[in-house]
Amino acid sequence: MRPKEFLNLIHPDFQKVVNEQSVKKQAGEKEILMQYQIKGITKSGKIIWIENYSRSINYEGRPANLAIMIDITEKKKAEEELINLNKLKSELLTRTSHELKTPLVSIKGYSDLLLELYKDKFNDMALSSIRQIKRGCEKLEKTVNNILNTAYLESDHVKLNLTVENLSFLIKFVINDLKGLALTRNHEIIIDILDNMVLKIEKERIYDVLSNLIINAIKYERYGFITYKF
Repeated sequence: MRPKEFLNLIHPDFQKVVNEQSVKKQAGEKEILMQYQIKGITKSGKIIWIENYSRSINYEGRPANLAIMIDITEKKKAEEELINLNKLKSELLTRTSHELKTPLVSIKGYSDLLLELYKDKFNDMALSSIRQIKRGCEKLEKTVNNILNTAYLESDHVKLNLTVENLSFLIKFVINDLKGLALTRNHEIIIDILDNMVLKIEKERIYDVLSNLIINAIKYERYGFITYKF
């Protein structure tokens, strides 16, 4: 195809990009895109998404572009649907969590009220039940907060509370907390890290990351020892 014929297959919004890349390839420039996604137009006028692979070649003694174009319209639709579903999931988690927090605060507040002001009016069994209600509220409140944090991290409004921490100490602290789990699986955790790795992190979130990483390693490691090097 002649360059003009080829550009007629490209959606107007992407013709400039394709033309620029073609010129750069012919000029032998290094900073070029060998693969990129663009919109194309079929002979029937239908707009489709294309994965374009191209490189410069010599054709009949003249420079030319060899291009492979793959229709990825269905793939793009699936990606967009997944993005939308993920947004809906995050919104649902956030709304549900906020709706749960309101009654939890109320139940926990009245439990505290009963325990502090009317403690002498209940027998031991009743007091034990109220304390159990309070503990259940605190546990559920923690779960709700974790869900909210997860939904928040998946949104576009993440703001980390960074502080200067010693990551080495945090790693050792996490491993010490998980020694019991490791012993139940007959595992030994070997640490090979620097004594001081000071950097800005959000301590609580990094603690969660390290805990999840090591718990998974303990669960799925078969050979009896786990080595961490940093």
